[in-house]
Amino acid sequence: MYSTRQIAARLCAVLLLALGGPAAAVDVSLRAPGASQSFTDGLRAASLVIETVKTERVSAQDVVAAARADYARMLTYLYEQGYYGGVVSIRIDGREADGLSPIAAPSTIRRVDMVIEPGPLFAFGRAELRPIAPDTDLPEGFATGSIARAGLIGDAARAGVDGWRQVGHAKADIADQTFTAGRVGIGSFDDM
Repeated sequence: MYSTRQIAARLCAVLLLALGGPAAAVDVSLRAPGASQSFTDGLRAASLVIETVKTERVSAQDVVAAARADYARMLTYLYEQGYYGGVVSIRIDGREADGLSPIAAPSTIRRVDMVIEPGPLFAFGRAELRPIAPDTDLPEGFATGSIARAGLIGDAARAGVDGWRQVGHAKADIADQTFTAGRVGIGSFDDM
């Protein structure tokens, strides 16, 4: 028979094996072909993987979970910069991270390769907010032909609602939304 202490020790060992041990030194590369250094630096700052591997006691499970979260983080960064057709690839030791289970992570991870292809830059085909209360200040950059940064859309919507609330319509809210954007440098917006 096994003692309670022996059973607990074996259970902990099995659990550590199942969850993956320490990730050891993980080499992380991030490339954004054709992007500027400042754009690539912004992607690095948005990456949870890059932040996670800096911690002292990081496990393989931590790296897999961070890599899986980075798909959304990288896309969010692209949208904030006006890129809506990007492709994000995050490979852990040669395998795409979204196909790895964070629960059954590999026992060790040596390398994470991130390749972010921004895709085409988009601009607002028409930037218009209706109806708009008098003296409503819309954010700078929310204009036809400007880069269609995702944050500007939300900022403009909030400014519109706030404008109505400031003139006495406390229950003002967004009723409907339509967005028109086109690739920068590709024909006119009327062709889209």
